[in-house]
Amino acid sequence: MIYSIFKFIFGITLQSFFRRIGIKGSENIPTDGPIIFVANHPSAFMDPIVVGAFAKRTLHFIAAGEFFGKGLKHWFYRTQFNMIPVYRPSTMPGYTHKNIEMFTKCYDHLNKGGSLLIFPEGNSITEKRLRELKTGVARMAYVAEQQNDFKLGLNIVPMGLNYSNPHEFRSDLFVHIGKPIEIAGYNHQPEDERELIREITADVTDALQSAVLHIQDKKLDNVVEKVEHIYKPELKNIFGISGQLDKTFAMQKEVIDAIEHYDQQNEPAVEEMESEIDQYLSSLKKYGLTNRGLLESQTSITALVFLKLVLGLPFFMIGWLVNAIPYYLTRTIVLSLKIDEAFKGSLLMAIGTAAFVFYYIGMCIWASLNLNIWWLGIVLILLAYGLGLFCFIYSGWWGNFKEQQAFKALIEKDRDEFAKLLLSRKQIVERLEQFRTKYTAIDSE
Repeated sequence: MIYSIFKFIFGITLQSFFRRIGIKGSENIPTDGPIIFVANHPSAFMDPIVVGAFAKRTLHFIAAGEFFGKGLKHWFYRTQFNMIPVYRPSTMPGYTHKNIEMFTKCYDHLNKGGSLLIFPEGNSITEKRLRELKTGVARMAYVAEQQNDFKLGLNIVPMGLNYSNPHEFRSDLFVHIGKPIEIAGYNHQPEDERELIREITADVTDALQSAVLHIQDKKLDNVVEKVEHIYKPELKNIFGISGQLDKTFAMQKEVIDAIEHYDQQNEPAVEEMESEIDQYLSSLKKYGLTNRGLLESQTSITALVFLKLVLGLPFFMIGWLVNAIPYYLTRTIVLSLKIDEAFKGSLLMAIGTAAFVFYYIGMCIWASLNLNIWWLGIVLILLAYGLGLFCFIYSGWWGNFKEQQAFKALIEKDRDEFAKLLLSRKQIVERLEQFRTKYTAIDSE
């Protein structure tokens, strides 16, 4: 009951927290039979919420034992949130003997056709790469099938979680669900069972790497980010992207592959390109401007833009006044907490959900008691929620308008400097286009 309520609430919250959500491969989730869902782990508590919301199966979560505590909290997590503790030697060395119970519960659940969620990377780190997977998932899946003479029908389903920024409100989320891996197909009976476990782990690794943005070398993280930032408008035209996150994902994959290719060729061009981009971004920063603003500065401000800003202002003000208390309360709490980077986004969403839910419920009760109209409270909640989302849309309009005005001020003050910025970006894009054309030719051979 509580699990279903929280799944519903967090499903709505995800739609509010993220600006856009894209899902690819939902058809790859079997409608029945036991499943072990595996996913990358870039954002701590947010990751199980996302998988739980979009897996369309009731999940049991394998979670680190140190988060369970004791007494009522421990009971609540296990019975109401379907969480099964695993005790890691690195954090709870004196409790590892309890993992026997964990495996027993998992096998019983799978034998009943249930579904588990496991993050085989172990811990959570925010980065665009898949870290080395632990072999526990493969071992659990293989033993479960082995115990049932390979007739259980167990599948491992990979889910790639790709956030534009999991710690930023109104960012993007793309969930890529890969094809199920049938464990019954590994009934090889090898001489060394460990080899078969490694084979399953390797196949799961390949499937997850295909479903996530994976940059092998950490030193290339900044290069990829900068290239995407500068080159994205042109790439969107090349890939025919108009808001589709699946196409954006494919575009980002190709950017990563191309940069890794040139880096492996030991070409100094990658370093030269990064240096050129850094100089351009530094020049923009000097004027408090952005790459997007530079592009938009060349479009004229139409009467429609002014009309949207003028007509939308009253709705923005009402929405801000109505939602200011839970919004700023959430920000204050999160900013005051000294927490690991991987937990910021999930805590922001969890605390924000609690703050807004209690605030809206209070608003509903107040309206119903004081105005004696029971349905008015529900109407107020819907209006407050809608106006709150509009505030962020309006903020985007206002930010774009201010940036355009800043560029126009630069043009009037120093037309030569503005021309240099345009020329610098043009040269960078031409260089990137040469790289892309060359890589596309090589890749198609």
